[in-house]
Amino acid sequence: MKYAVFVHNMTPHSATSHMPFLLLFGELPNLPGVLQRHPSVAVYAYDTCIKELEAMLQSSYMMARKHLETSKVDNECQYDRYIHVPRFEIGNRFW
Repeated sequence: MKYAVFVHNMTPHSATSHMPFLLLFGELPNLPGVLQRHPSVAVYAYDTCIKELEAMLQSSYMMARKHLETSKVDNECQYDRYIHVPRFEIGNRFW
């Protein structure tokens, strides 16, 4: 079950085109292959790190929102294509 959840969180969603893990945490997870690499030498201050993470999350959310809005319009057009609304006129009889 935990592998299925991991795969779901690492697969880009069709509506947002982003991975749920990336939208939630703002970065990709540390996979075993990534853990074997040497860490980067860059040193960050906490304020800088928090500001970068906040900016990245905000841009991810904005892109995800844009994709959701376009997906909503597409889904609405697909739905409206197959809906037949009956038209009633004065004098029609119905139950």
